[in-house]
Amino acid sequence: VAMKILAPFVTWNSVLFAFNILPVPPLDGYKVIRGWSRRPNSGYFRFMDKYSNIVLIVLIVTNIGSMLVSFISSLISIPMMTLAQFIL
Repeated sequence: VAMKILAPFVTWNSVLFAFNILPVPPLDGYKVIRGWSRRPNSGYFRFMDKYSNIVLIVLIVTNIGSMLVSFISSLISIPMMTLAQFIL
């Protein structure tokens, strides 16, 4: 019974995590990638700083963004559901 209540929360949190980790500004994934980069002024970062809004819109409008989010979400949600079942 508890898993039926908990499953939608785990799923939605996995989807939100997957979307937020995409390396496109202003999402947190971009800040993480830029922080770990040895060359924070490289061409990728200059391009993303300039055209990030267009890239984000294209990712949202096309299936590319939803495919990336669903793939990352599935990688995260399976271990999280297993952990929730183990705890409960």
